[in-house]
Amino acid sequence: MGKPGVAATPRPGDFNDRGAVSTKEAGAPYTPGNRGGNQESSENNTARTSPAVHPHDLPTLARSTPNTGNAKLDKKYQQQQDKQIAKQQGERDKLQQQQDQEHLNLDKQKANDAQKQQVEQKHQQQTQQLQQQHQQQQQQLQQRQQPASREPSKK
Repeated sequence: MGKPGVAATPRPGDFNDRGAVSTKEAGAPYTPGNRGGNQESSENNTARTSPAVHPHDLPTLARSTPNTGNAKLDKKYQQQQDKQIAKQQGERDKLQQQQDQEHLNLDKQKANDAQKQQVEQKHQQQTQQLQQQHQQQQQQLQQRQQPASREPSKK
């Protein structure tokens, strides 16, 4: 039997991706776990994916539709959201370009696996920090756009 050239890929079919892991030696034989009835659907398994390593692995930035009952105010809120999404997408793109450049430098330096793993951990940390920052910004914007629970009294 032939030996496959790739053992694991970040996404199905990405055999030429920089994250593809080449095979080294045969592992233990496959023994399936629970073959009984309680098998989880693939939808449930997708919830347990590993954290994003690079900005292009992050989910698309979501845009909510404001509905205050005031069309003019809704339009203003929508413009604020669009502006924030554009800014955040630019930050994602900038970080992705920086990380891509670091990958190119690693390839030029012929870095060993330990060095590559260290850089990937750094990339994962950077990406998670950016994602958290963006989530905080989104929450702050949504709080500012919430209708006031009570209007300030005028004297």
